[in-house]
Parts: sequence; C-alpha cells; structure tokens
Amino acid sequence: MVKSPAAKSAPAPEPTPSAADIAASNALLADLTAGDDFDFGTIAAEEAIVDLVGSSAGGASSGGFRASANSIDPWKGGRQAPRPKKSGYLSSEYVGGSGQLDRMAKLVDEGIVLDGRTVKLGALTASYHQAIPVPTDRALVAFANPEHTRISTEGGTTHLQVGIQAANRELPKRPPVQIVLVVDTSGSMETEAKMMFAKQAAERLVDKLLPTDQLAIVAYADDVEIVQPLAPRGDGTAAHSAIRNLRAGGATNISAALAAAYRHLGPERDKDAISRIVLLSDGNPTAGVTDPSHIRKQAYDAFQDGLQTTTLGVGLDFNSELMMAVAQEGKGNYHFVKDGDAIAGVLDEELDQLTHVVAQAVRLRIELPDDIGLVRVLGADVLSEDEGKKVRAEERNLDRRIAAELGIAEDRKDEKEEGLKLVVPSFHMGKHHIVMLELEVPAGADPVDVALVEVKYKDLLSRTNREETVTATVQRAPSKAESLTSLDKTVKKNLLGFQTGEALLRAGQFVERGFVDAAVKEIDDQMALLGVAADRWRDSDLEQDVELLGAYKEVILAQGGGGLGPQARQYLSRALSYNGYKLTR
Repeated sequence: MVKSPAAKSAPAPEPTPSAADIAASNALLADLTAGDDFDFGTIAAEEAIVDLVGSSAGGASSGGFRASANSIDPWKGGRQAPRPKKSGYLSSEYVGGSGQLDRMAKLVDEGIVLDGRTVKLGALTASYHQAIPVPTDRALVAFANPEHTRISTEGGTTHLQVGIQAANRELPKRPPVQIVLVVDTSGSMETEAKMMFAKQAAERLVDKLLPTDQLAIVAYADDVEIVQPLAPRGDGTAAHSAIRNLRAGGATNISAALAAAYRHLGPERDKDAISRIVLLSDGNPTAGVTDPSHIRKQAYDAFQDGLQTTTLGVGLDFNSELMMAVAQEGKGNYHFVKDGDAIAGVLDEELDQLTHVVAQAVRLRIELPDDIGLVRVLGADVLSEDEGKKVRAEERNLDRRIAAELGIAEDRKDEKEEGLKLVVPSFHMGKHHIVMLELEVPAGADPVDVALVEVKYKDLLSRTNREETVTATVQRAPSKAESLTSLDKTVKKNLLGFQTGEALLRAGQFVERGFVDAAVKEIDDQMALLGVAADRWRDSDLEQDVELLGAYKEVILAQGGGGLGPQARQYLSRALSYNGYKLTR
C-alpha cells in the first residue's frame, strides 16, 4: 500500500485554526505559487496542508486565501498564468459518447513490460461528482454552489461550482430517426478483424432501428459508393445484405465519404426527425483531401445545415484527434469499438442518445459583479474573440433553425449580454455538465453576491423556450479562521477531482518529454493534498486514489534512473493522460 507522507491515522478533531496556522497555509501556497520545492514530509508542512483541505469539522480550502497552485502554467517556469476575462465564450467539453475514455482505457489496459514484468496502471476509480438534484417539471436546471458559504470580512478567494443537470424524463413521443452510415472499407480494415467488427456494428444499428426509421449506407476506400440509398429500414433485409457484401481494399478517403453523405442526406432531411451521419474509420485519411482542418470544416458546415456527425473509431490505430474533432465540430458523439463485445453497447448508447435529447440550444451564462475577480476557470477554456464569434454564429443559426423546424420561437437575436457563456447544442436525458471558477472576493462586512447564473434553452419536453437564473451568495465571517468552518465538502471534493486531473495531465506532459523529476513532483504534491483530505474526512475513495498515485510514482521512479525509454514514456504518458482526462471532463 502506497501512502502519501502526509496521510496518517485519523487524528482527534483539531481546534479552530490559529492565525499562525493560517500563516503557515499561506506560506505553503506562496511556495507553491512561486514554483519552489517544498518538503511535504515535515510536520509543519502537514499542518499547513490541512488548511488547504479544511479542518475535520468541515473547514475551508486553500482557495479561501491564495491562488491555487494549479493555476500555475508548468511550461512558464512556475509563473502564474494570466487571468481570464470575465466576459466571453467558454469552450464546451460536452461531447456525447465515451470514445476518448474507452480508447485510452484499452491502451492503458494493455500494460507494458518493465524489467521483465508486465505493469498495468489502473484508472482512478473514484467519481468526484456529487449527486445533483434532478428536475422533474422541466428539461434542465442550473446550479451554483460556493466552496465556502462564508468568507472573511478581509476578503479572499474561493471557488464556485456551476453547472446544468438534465431531467430523467422521456420525450412524449420518440422522434423518427434518419441515419447515414459511412463505413471505412480501406485495406487496413482487413487487419485485426476490424472489418468484421465494423459489419457487426452496422448490423447491430440496423436491428435497433424501427421499421419506419430511415437508413442509408455509404462505403468508402479510394472511391465512395452509396451501397444503399436513404429509405425506411423495413424488415432490414436490404440493409443487412448491403453490409454483408462490403469488402476491404484501397486507401482511406474520409473527405469524399463525408461530402457524399452530406449531399445525400441534405435534400432528404426530415425536419421532424433526428438526422445523423455516423462515420466509422480505423485510420488516417490517405486519399482525397487529407488536411484535418478541411475535414473538420466539412462537419462544421454540415451542422450549420442541420446535419450532425457522430464518429466511431475501430481498432487502436485510427486518428483519435481527428475523429474527436469531427464529432466536436459536427456536434455529434464520439465512440470507440475496442473489440466485438463492445459493439452492442456502443451502438445502443448512440441510438439511445439520439432519441433522448431533452434540450437544445442550451446556453449557460455566468455574470460576475464588477468587484468580483476571476482568477481561473477549471473544466473549460475562455475562447478567443474570433472563436467566440464562431460559437455565437452557431447559436444564432441553431435558434433560427429550431424556430423554423420545431416552432419554438427565436430568442437569441440581438443579445449582447455580459458574462462567461457556454453553449451546448444538444443536452441528453439524465446528463450533467460542470465548470468550476476560482473567484476573488473583496473585503467587506455585508453578504456578497459572487455570481448570477442563467441557463437559457429550448425545452423539448414542453416545446417551449425556458430561462432560469440562480444567484450565488456568500455570507461574511468576522475572521479567516472562522471562515474555515464553512466549507461545502461536496464542492471541495469535486474541486480536488479537477485539480488531481490537471496534475495528472501535467505529469503526463512531463513524462512524455522525459522530465521525470517534474512528473514525480506533480504526483507527490497531489498525493499530499488527497492524503490529508482522505485522512480528515475518512474518505475511502480518496484513499484509493492516493494509493494509485503512489503506484504511478513508483513506476516512474523505477524507470527514472537511466531515463525513461520511448515505449515506457509513451505508456506512462498515456496512462496519466487517461486519468487526467477522466477527472477534468
């Protein structure tokens, strides 16, 4: 069992932290912010870290007083990253499907041989996302939970958890479905039984459709062929026959395949149906236009015309970045078929999500008062002005199209509202999405509103526009020491998850570049923080994650003497990135 040096047996409850305790906490954070080394093995360090996590009675985090160490850019010598603007668009990491995680899990699962033994670094098992109340009378609900319910009259920093939760209700009537299945039949599909997997996936999809749902099948290698034009599925005989007759051979012309699919479905699109292009591929584009930016733009342009694109990667050698980008630009889902047994679940998930969209044109807006500072955003990036204009145009176009097709009135015409805005084109039943803000609160004696949170969306359950606002308010405490008792532990645990994920992503980057000491320090620091939290809260999930972080550290150190070899470096980087991605999405 690998333990953090700071994680010991559960102590007796601590008294309210003294001014000296708070000073020690601030000193530790100052060291972290400056990027200096800090010995986490000392008693003084352990006591300081306690203040980062909160007392056993439910204390506050380090965020109450100093900038988080995770706001440091590791590629800028430990300097503080610039603060984001308080108004603009945020990147949406909400992508349906589990392709990225499934693929990385498969790669991590394979393990690597180190010193004659196979090492498999497992995934962090804990889910840091706490239960969120599910709406019953509408499609979505917004929430805004401060990390501290009270903050000192002297001011300081805290975190705010903001998000959206969808209802678990079914639509009154399942919408009809139109799908164009675009199947890679290039020569590489013959290897590792990938053609067999692709055919199984396609036939499974046919079986899941209703007789009245419409399906077309496009096969592509060097050239493109529509092997079944768009038509009702009926008994499925024609579709199954077309799929079974597919043969592999040739190059991979993804661009031409998508162009043919968009041209074929576009004029036939039913405004009352859920229309989707589903692209299956096992590799990189090698024929036709191979520029990834061109292929991404194809998916983006198609979405402006109401056509969404889902991608499904087959095997381990496909271009995962391109497939995810096409899904993001096409506002579809991203899946990964790791073996034959996974096919049924992947296609079930896709069809289930297609028919369980409960809201569209979802916009989460977070407006901060003038006197509230924004230190950083976790779980999303603030987009550039040009990127923001692109998202705004997408939102406006979607608003017009939904009005024309579903009869839900336009409500996004000439808005120039301030605040951070995150737009999600489609939101699925039972899902939720969270971002975390680190905020700076000024000194003062009165309670302070730290944010106004608004969610605006097209409710498909009631076919109406909906809007809801929530105000996040923190009360005042006469001292910083007393504010330590106002921690919302569930928010803090979620924050620890974000921070652990970011630490793992940074460690993965360091490993990939051969910076073993820097990677170990990232893991050491996070082990110390999680160790104290696990100890003080008696949290078994956090304890397990501390042990797993220790296993990562052990493997990195074991290979660090002579430097990590390319294969080991790739595996460790992949495993670290997998866990980091899982905790920050």
